[in-house]
Amino acid sequence: FYIRTLEKSYKVKRLRGNSAVRIASCEANGDLKGEWAPARAVIGGARDFGRAEQLFNSKYGFRNRLFGLFGRLMGRKWATITVELI
Repeated sequence: FYIRTLEKSYKVKRLRGNSAVRIASCEANGDLKGEWAPARAVIGGARDFGRAEQLFNSKYGFRNRLFGLFGRLMGRKWATITVELI
C-alpha cells in the first residue's frame, strides 16, 4: 500500500537510512485494532506516485483533487512511500 507525506518530513528522512518498519491496523485516532507486523517501506518514484494518486482519487475523489490543488498552490512537494509486509 501507499502513504503520501511531505518530502521533507521526518518519515522520509528516516526511511532513507533504514527501510524496516512495523505497521498495525488502527482507528483514526491511533488506537490499535490489530497486532504489529514487520514491513519494509521504500520511497517511491514517479511511477509509484502515479499509481498512488489513482488509488487516492478512486477512494477520496474530489477531496483528494482539492487537497492536491491546495498543496501545489502552497508549493508543497510530496513523497510516496510504498509499504510491503515481510
